[in-house]
Amino acid sequence: MDKREIAGGLIWLFFAVLVIISSLKLGVGEFHNPGPGFFPFWSALCLGIITMMLLGNHFLKKDAAENTSIAGIWKTLNWGRNVVIVIALFIYCLVLPILGYIPATLGLMMILFYTGKMKPWAVICAALLAVLLTYCLFYYGLKTPLPRSIWPF
Repeated sequence: MDKREIAGGLIWLFFAVLVIISSLKLGVGEFHNPGPGFFPFWSALCLGIITMMLLGNHFLKKDAAENTSIAGIWKTLNWGRNVVIVIALFIYCLVLPILGYIPATLGLMMILFYTGKMKPWAVICAALLAVLLTYCLFYYGLKTPLPRSIWPF
């Protein structure tokens, strides 16, 4: 295992422990009455468990192949697609308050599905379906107010 992978795993483990301690100071609460540290505590606990599993897996399998290591995974990534997705998410955050939930999310879903190498007709159908289902879930099911457009219509 590469020393950088061990160092990265230890950094994430340290971060998880730090968040767990901080969230305990805030007060975790109970499942039916969560405190302000409830979500950070459980998220950090999951992060710590996953990090320990990955570190343990790498220490037990010292003769792992290059393509299963973190360095091998980074070499096989399609960087162009990842950059497009990050830029699309950044633009989505900027235009969401301006365009509103439906058009902004439709554009984002179309970009995300298109980067997944779907056919154009499938991109449009899947994006429309995703926006419709998420809108109905959040607006009608969970009664969550979604960003509206700055335009009156």
